[in-house]
Amino acid sequence: MSDEFNSKSAEELAKKYKLSPSQIVPTSKKGKITINDVREAHKKTKKLAPSKKSPSSKKSPSSKKSSSSHKKTKKSSSPKSSGWNIEIELDPILEVKFNRSLNNMNEFKKWYNEMLPLLNQRGLFGDPTALVNIKSVVVKNETTINIKLKVNNITESEADLLISEIKENLHGTNVLVDLKYNGDIVFVKNRNTYVKSPEYIPGYDAEDDEPNFQLVYPKNLKKKISKL
Repeated sequence: MSDEFNSKSAEELAKKYKLSPSQIVPTSKKGKITINDVREAHKKTKKLAPSKKSPSSKKSPSSKKSSSSHKKTKKSSSPKSSGWNIEIELDPILEVKFNRSLNNMNEFKKWYNEMLPLLNQRGLFGDPTALVNIKSVVVKNETTINIKLKVNNITESEADLLISEIKENLHGTNVLVDLKYNGDIVFVKNRNTYVKSPEYIPGYDAEDDEPNFQLVYPKNLKKKISKL
């Protein structure tokens, strides 16, 4: 991955849109290019692109016939991109130590069920009909979650881009988990409305009863892609 980008998925998206780093304005504090920076640069280049329409000109019957034949050949040789079944197995982790238990994995499951639909709002694909459909999110054991998705009208490289997005950038500003002192976690749908239940634990002051919000990170991700 280039040092100019903050993630591999941002670099892949820039390549997809045929944008060089010099065409993208980074907005992160570290000065590295994010996925949102790439999308903004792509929007600007689309606005600045000249119209492809040109004045119509008369063509001879033979040229029209040739053009029609060319269009048919092009259509048959360039079918619409297909869709994919995507299966991912991952171990969700936090930046701090927590209990590995089925109860905690079920809290992670709630987190993924909330976050995965947000992928449709991130403009990963050129085709607006290419929506991510969640088939299942299943707790496999005390360490692993299995996720099955279906996406129509995308290429295989876009399917890989989607997996990179899940691995590197599936973080929301409000959708988090609260880590308790005993190592258990609680799924938090919105940190602005969440109120933590008081925990009267010896050795902790009242100020320690504030929520300890944590972001979820995937680890040991395994993927499987197959055509619909």
